[in-house]
Amino acid sequence: MDTKFIKIMSKLTSATLISQLVIILSMPILTRMFLPSDMGEYQSLITVTAILSTLASFKYERAITILEEEDSLVLTIGCIIIASIFSLIIFLISIIFMNVSLIDSLIISLTTLFMSIFQTLIFWVTKVNRIDKINISRIVKSLVTVLIHLLVGLLVINKNVLNIGYLGGYMLGSLMLISALYPFKNSISNFSVKNCYEILLKQTNYIKYSAPSALLNIASQSLPIIILTNFFGSAAVGYFSLGQRALTLPISIISQSISQQIYQKCADMIIKGESIKNFIENTCKYLFIVILGPSIVLLVKGPLIFRLIFGENWISAGYYCQILAPWLLLVFVVSPLTLIFNIFNKQDWVLKFEICLFLLRLVSLLLGCFTDNVIFALSAFSIVSSACFCWQLIVILKLSHVKFNLKALIKMIIPAIPMVCLFFIDNNLKGYQTITIILCLGVIYYLLCVANDSKVRRELMYVAKSTNKIRRQM
Repeated sequence: MDTKFIKIMSKLTSATLISQLVIILSMPILTRMFLPSDMGEYQSLITVTAILSTLASFKYERAITILEEEDSLVLTIGCIIIASIFSLIIFLISIIFMNVSLIDSLIISLTTLFMSIFQTLIFWVTKVNRIDKINISRIVKSLVTVLIHLLVGLLVINKNVLNIGYLGGYMLGSLMLISALYPFKNSISNFSVKNCYEILLKQTNYIKYSAPSALLNIASQSLPIIILTNFFGSAAVGYFSLGQRALTLPISIISQSISQQIYQKCADMIIKGESIKNFIENTCKYLFIVILGPSIVLLVKGPLIFRLIFGENWISAGYYCQILAPWLLLVFVVSPLTLIFNIFNKQDWVLKFEICLFLLRLVSLLLGCFTDNVIFALSAFSIVSSACFCWQLIVILKLSHVKFNLKALIKMIIPAIPMVCLFFIDNNLKGYQTITIILCLGVIYYLLCVANDSKVRRELMYVAKSTNKIRRQM
């Protein structure tokens, strides 16, 4: 595997791991400071701003990494301007037409703006290979968010503390990334609206296909929040959001770290006329190996783990986590690879996929809600989502000319056999005893994975050597 790619992955994954670890460590404290209903309302803000930020720059930022540097810079500035105008419009609409309070309107519009700026600048920093800026910005974003939640939350227990912390994190993170534009200040001073408009016109596929696809993706992910709020109340949303957040943290560590680098790597390989078959096949295999063990643990002992870590009030979140585990296993594998559709100009297929996914999720949740059973609703949602992501993975493998290999899949599953012991763990054991047993089983699983695959052994040795070199250079 490419040395440069390994180095970049090591740096990005380390920084993302630190930033997510900050959030993980704060969660047991926050769940004892705030009620499930408070967390539910906080998740509602995250949902709304995630949807709005998806529209803010119409996904033009995805073209930044594939354009020439000069055009990429123009497009970066253009995306920030578009997002600023969009956020101002959102603020005015919420104040004038929707009767939203001034503070809520400010929080929503500013969070939308800085989320969009943050994502746009991530693409730009990736383009100019300033990985250090991405690392620092992600750590700062997490630290600021957590510090506001904990320090201000100790003084004022209010839902706005959570919202302001979320905004503060993105604001400081964006400011860290903006500094990456400073070396190009002369080019920025020559920014031309006409030139920017011409570049935007050449990238119409992003506004026609990528923006609606991304919007539908966020909307379909947000459906449980919206529907559970209306049918089962904010407490159910709080349980769901904690379960989903606990599961998506490892996804964020990998997906945020490597998705854009995989995108750039595959684009470069295709431009050079090289096959991406082996690269995609190995990436899928490694992602599956990494997530299978933790998924089994949560699937079998979700409620027990949530009770030990987050307290008695959050056992229901553990049951939700059990239901969602299979779906999020597939998300972990598929999510870092989805930008490949842009390389093959398959944005139209992605749009069709997102429409199908949204409609199927909507129907499955509504069926569950009409039976007045939240467990049935989430089970239907998880099953439908898992089936759709299997379909998406099959299409990605087909585009990359990777053939499905049942024998290889079984070989990857074999090391998980010791995880069967989880079924025999007594729920009445002390917390530290349970955690110790689970950690030991996890270590055994990963050791068996390494012993089971010579390629994994070679890659791990290579990563370890590369990481040691990076540490010496830092």
